[in-house]
Amino acid sequence: MDVSTLTLQLLLSCIILLISGGTPSKIHDLLRLTSEALILNLEDDILKFLDGLNDVYYDTRYPLHHEELLNYINIDKAEEILQETKRIFVWLEKK
Repeated sequence: MDVSTLTLQLLLSCIILLISGGTPSKIHDLLRLTSEALILNLEDDILKFLDGLNDVYYDTRYPLHHEELLNYINIDKAEEILQETKRIFVWLEKK
């Protein structure tokens, strides 16, 4: 999940750099980065997925609920997250 989040963070930061010429904020929040990249009106499924990735990222980085996270993530869920990340990555590239 960290790889998915970091991949999308990097792509969004590149978009911000390209459109503004300035340095992107040093934040990890995918929704805020999307807003800074001027990508508005996100589809509900993308919004929900990015919000979920934010939650998982913060839980892995700052493990207050580590046990809950271990119960949530399994091989099928990890594959689902990877496929959705790929889909959003391609979608963002087209923006």
